[in-house]
Amino acid sequence: DIVEGETASRAAQVRVLGAFAGIAFLLAAVGIHGLLSFAVSRRKQEIGVRIALGAQPGEIVKMIVRQGVVLAAAGIVPGVVLAYAAGRAMEGLLAGVRPGDAGTFASAIGLCVLMTVMGSLFPFEGDGPGSFEGLGRIEIGVQRNRLAADCRDPVRMMAANAKGAGA
Repeated sequence: DIVEGETASRAAQVRVLGAFAGIAFLLAAVGIHGLLSFAVSRRKQEIGVRIALGAQPGEIVKMIVRQGVVLAAAGIVPGVVLAYAAGRAMEGLLAGVRPGDAGTFASAIGLCVLMTVMGSLFPFEGDGPGSFEGLGRIEIGVQRNRLAADCRDPVRMMAANAKGAGA
C-alpha cells in the first residue's frame, strides 16, 4: 500500500504521457499520408497522359511507390540520427528506456514506411489500391485516344496547342 501510494502520481503521469505519445503517433501517420496523397493527387494530369501514351497502371503504381519510398528514406535516415542524438542528450530524463531503444525506432520507422506506401497507393478518394480508373476523366480537353494520337503527331499536337492558346 505504501509503495502504491508513493508511485500512484507517477503512474498517472506515465499514462497521460503514453496517451500523448499515441496521439502524436497518430498525427504523424495522418500527416505523412496526407502529404503523399496530396503530392500524388497533384500529378493526376501527368499520370493520365502516361496512361494515354500506353503506360500500364502497374508501371505507374510502381513509379509512384518508388518515389514515395525514396522520399521516406530521405526523411527516415536523418530522423533516426537526430532522434538518437536527442535521446543521448536527454538520457538522464529517460527512465527505464535506453536512448537507442530498438522497439521505439522500429515502430517509428514502420509507421513512416507504412504511411508512405498507403499514401502512395490510396491517394484518390474512393479508388482502390493502384486504381487509376478516375484518371480517364481528366480535364485536359481531349479523349485519351485522341491525346495519344496527337502526341505521336507533333504537327497535329502543335496545331491543337495553338488553337487552345488562341481561345
